[in-house]
Amino acid sequence: MEKQLKDRLKRLQSQKNERNKLSQSEVVKDESQITAKNEQQLEKKLMNIVKKIYKFTDLIDDLKRNVDLDLFLSKNLIDHYNDPNTPINIFIRVNNYEDGNVCYWTQNIFNDRYDAFKELYNKFLDEDYDLSKLPKEEDPLYDKPQQSLLGYAFFKLEPLAYLMNNCVEIPITSVTGETEGKITIDVIPVDEKGNLFDEIPEQPKDLVGEKFRFIVDIKEVKDLPDHFCKGFQVEYASFSDNKNYRTKVYNEEGKETSFAIGEKFEHEIGYLTEEDIDFFLTNKICFKVYAYETVEIRGKKGLPNKEEIQNTQVKFDSGQKNDDETISKDKNEKREKAMKKYNTSGNLRKTMTTNSKTMKDLKNKDCLIF
Repeated sequence: MEKQLKDRLKRLQSQKNERNKLSQSEVVKDESQITAKNEQQLEKKLMNIVKKIYKFTDLIDDLKRNVDLDLFLSKNLIDHYNDPNTPINIFIRVNNYEDGNVCYWTQNIFNDRYDAFKELYNKFLDEDYDLSKLPKEEDPLYDKPQQSLLGYAFFKLEPLAYLMNNCVEIPITSVTGETEGKITIDVIPVDEKGNLFDEIPEQPKDLVGEKFRFIVDIKEVKDLPDHFCKGFQVEYASFSDNKNYRTKVYNEEGKETSFAIGEKFEHEIGYLTEEDIDFFLTNKICFKVYAYETVEIRGKKGLPNKEEIQNTQVKFDSGQKNDDETISKDKNEKREKAMKKYNTSGNLRKTMTTNSKTMKDLKNKDCLIF
């Protein structure tokens, strides 16, 4: 009877394990289906944006403006570090070769600019509007130059728990996972006289209850991209008071890719707690690096020809074949080819993979920095 009971219990446990495996596989299957569905929805959304980009580009070409539009996908590396499933940010990158500036439109701004430019386009065709007299503030393609996020630099705080500084050269990681130069930073614990500590605590928790002072020293930057170094500035949020701190603006002419900074910021914690020590041991300061992104200044392509645009439209409407139609077909073929790079096996998947690999590499590095 005892043997029969054991055999029965064994069979019941085996059946229970099978049910658990089945239920788990169903959950995984449902999650994968949701992920695939979300990815398909994102791809469809991207396709619609890309189609509109090319419609916008056709209007820009007709009016002979020297401006390029392209889809730009990125992730916030800070959010992505905490949650790999963080949604992708969708922007439209604007290369303005007339002014030499680069900016990034959100989807709402892109839609507003498209409508405004289409209105300007119709005004030129229907009302003999002189585009050479268009004020910059009314130009849908003009944006006032502003800094963009070049990338992130992460400094691990663990040495602070041992009253040690750690001067390191940190790679600047862009929103697409590329290395865009290096920045040298030191975070220095100091006593009340501003001097370094001669002795270190046996255990970090020995510092609980003590007043704590430290200096963030942003020393220099090296090997910035030539097109992304003008108006350089560094920002970080201090864990001691949750305030944002920014350096001055450097390299305002954009002539240097490596230069000294040498700015120091003093901070103080009135009473160290165990939570503060744990924070030192497990967390990092994120430094955000900003600059003006630029492109070559080429000026405008010339003045648009209204009759040429109208004649082309008439020929297309009447079904006549001509050289312009051949050119248009070539343009459409290039358009379709370019759009393929934005499907899930192209640029979207590449962006997701690059960001995931970057964060995995950063997490696994056996050093005091990312």
